[in-house]
Amino acid sequence: MKTLSPACTPRASVFEHRTLETVYNIDDLATIPAEKFFAENYVTDGMRQLLTETFKRLEGKSSSAAGA
Repeated sequence: MKTLSPACTPRASVFEHRTLETVYNIDDLATIPAEKFFAENYVTDGMRQLLTETFKRLEGKSSSAAGA
């Protein structure tokens, strides 16, 4: 099992100047490279549930779709 220190060490890209000020606009969602996003971001259980439910709704496979 890892100790706390190595488990909490930030990746090098956190300190790169080019990414320090990066905040994505929701309008840019279609242009954000998915591979880069998921390489830099940890997918939490909540994020996984959100994405799963979103795609179910878009595919018409969710009984909890808004307006249904």
